[in-house]
Amino acid sequence: MMLDPILDIFRGKAVTIPPLDGAFRPNTLLDDVAAFAELPEPDNLLVADGRLLASSGNALYALAAGGAPVLVETFPAAVTALARSPAGELTVGLESGRLLIAGKEAALPAEIRCITALAYAEDGTLWLANGSAEHAPSEWAADLMKKGASGSLWKRDPAGSEFRKLAGDIAFPYGLHPTGKDVLVGESWRHQLVCFDGATGSRSTVLAHLPGYPARLSPAADGGAWLALFAPRNRLIDSCCRKRTIGTTCWRKCRRNTGSRRRSPPTAASSSRCNAAASALWASTSRGRRAALTGWWSGSIGRCGRNSACTAAPTARATASAAWRRQTVACSLPRKAAIACWPSI
Repeated sequence: MMLDPILDIFRGKAVTIPPLDGAFRPNTLLDDVAAFAELPEPDNLLVADGRLLASSGNALYALAAGGAPVLVETFPAAVTALARSPAGELTVGLESGRLLIAGKEAALPAEIRCITALAYAEDGTLWLANGSAEHAPSEWAADLMKKGASGSLWKRDPAGSEFRKLAGDIAFPYGLHPTGKDVLVGESWRHQLVCFDGATGSRSTVLAHLPGYPARLSPAADGGAWLALFAPRNRLIDSCCRKRTIGTTCWRKCRRNTGSRRRSPPTAASSSRCNAAASALWASTSRGRRAALTGWWSGSIGRCGRNSACTAAPTARATASAAWRRQTVACSLPRKAAIACWPSI
């Protein structure tokens, strides 16, 4: 209608969310398989030297079918990202903003303080996603409710020792997948996958209007990538994020009033809108919405069958989202690990 733009000022615009259909159709493939290993806070997965490594809090474990996790190393802060260089160097990003390469701390620009993803290209180029310029990785909920777009993409050339900023204005980059000289980035708060040119930093949208928040990206055996959505979208959160009335102060009150380790949804917030948004975010990721994701574990890592497209390579068997551990810290959500496997894109 001709009057719609004017009426929208008073009635607001409708919030529509794409359905979980096609490649994102809910299924029980991950629910139906046996647990591969048990960890309190499973997060990043990495195959190195024939071993499957997984982080849990500030610890790194080696996993094997039928055996107990073996502690490999502990760090002074929670592990937020893992990668392995073509030369075999273990690269670890920490909640504190530090980056360790082969056990040695790498020098980082002052802007990098929120390492959410790491990935090496075949030529040895190291890609780094800085989720936010204002918040730590565990404070992702505050960044979401503030409509944060202060994330950035960085790269370090194989022959160089300094990181160079390639792009900014990214709404919480949470996954990286190098493709030749370019890199595919999961932009969580804008619900899309974006390809960045490795030379100029120019961007082009690959997948838009995703039904959830894109997180980890992992290489698939056929040259594609696995994508994990760490939570489905819901209308209340999307609506709140379109407004400027919910910010850091409100979310700090939510955290203070609900406690940092409660396993129930937030119920006592000083603002009704804040309370509604926090409760909706909890509901969207609770067991009651399990049909919206492909699989749920209570601190487990799953091994998938052929139909779930997770068997081609050990590196692509499962992608554990870091969001569940962080939700416990930021919004008093249950400590769970969501493991989602999607067809190659």
